[in-house]
Amino acid sequence: MYKRQSLRRFLYNGAFWGAYAQLVAVTGPIFTGYALWMGLRESDIAAVASVVALGGLVQPFSFMLVRRLRDQKAFVVGVGVLEISLVISVLLVPFLTGTPGARLVLAACLILAGTFMGHLVSPLYNSWFSTLLPEEVRARFLGRRMVLVSVSAMAIGYLSGRFLDAAQGRYPGFLVLYLFAWIVGVGGYWLLVKVPFPSYIKVDRDISLGRVFVSPFRHPEFGRLLAFYLAWAFAALIANPFYNVFMIRDLSIKYTTIGVFNIIYMAMMVLGYRLWGNIVERFGSKPVLQVLMIPRALLPLIWTTLTQGNALIILPVIMVLNGLTFSGLTVAVNTLLFGTVPEGGERSAFFASWAFSNSLVASAASGLGGSWPGRYPITRYP
Repeated sequence: MYKRQSLRRFLYNGAFWGAYAQLVAVTGPIFTGYALWMGLRESDIAAVASVVALGGLVQPFSFMLVRRLRDQKAFVVGVGVLEISLVISVLLVPFLTGTPGARLVLAACLILAGTFMGHLVSPLYNSWFSTLLPEEVRARFLGRRMVLVSVSAMAIGYLSGRFLDAAQGRYPGFLVLYLFAWIVGVGGYWLLVKVPFPSYIKVDRDISLGRVFVSPFRHPEFGRLLAFYLAWAFAALIANPFYNVFMIRDLSIKYTTIGVFNIIYMAMMVLGYRLWGNIVERFGSKPVLQVLMIPRALLPLIWTTLTQGNALIILPVIMVLNGLTFSGLTVAVNTLLFGTVPEGGERSAFFASWAFSNSLVASAASGLGGSWPGRYPITRYP
């Protein structure tokens, strides 16, 4: 009985954090608009994304820290609240400095500090979650949780866009949205307070830091999955910081319209999670990955055809295809990951290595993408 109630709390936790992530994501429309309001450039936003991605590098070291804690659940919740608070403190940046360069550095430092806190608890949180998740319902439950995350993000994306347009993209609008983000972010951790922390996911105290780095890469299936995912992530993340900048600044698309595009994307994600979850359970994750990698590689090329004249026609098509493609890839990769990571005390080490590797790749991809606007002239389409 306690497992069913606990899984329900993890389900609702996903809805809270879906809203939070939609509001504060560095490459999302809200932070992008806030950064542009502060006078930052597109390359600055990419630089922030690159720096913040380094937060995942702390996960192997967090693994060594949390294994010595007696109350690991209190650590997850307490440090998680600190994570949310540090990220939201980016609201203070305009009051602390007036120059774009100083604002860039301060915003990056505050968000990076919050991201570090989040990654400190992430391996323990993932072990907690995955241990409570029965194998026979894993794909179906992950699909349901992703649906809730998407519906939450979809609603918040549209409503926040309308609110920002009404606030004319000024500071009071960003202030209200970030304070709401703090409420739902902390609320996601509050839901976990009553979830039991099973004793059998405690970390093996004899595992050294060297084993945290080395052991996961000696696992053949995990190593292949990680290499595949990193190659895909690097290609996807190079342009990721610029999509919202392109829509807001170059295509002059309103926040409300971006919210509508977000609804289309998330609606297709919800449909895709249900569709691909059933397909993965029937045929397995690998065939789904093989089918979806081709459209995933081609979709970014469509953005090169956008102008102010055709954007409102082509962008909905892009969002439909993106939603169906990304939902299938997400379900397949997550199902493979949760099924590949072994049981036992080293479970957190595998999640830590996964995050560590992803952080390096995300930082390198965003940094590489951010260096291009300074080297090559940016064409603004009529």
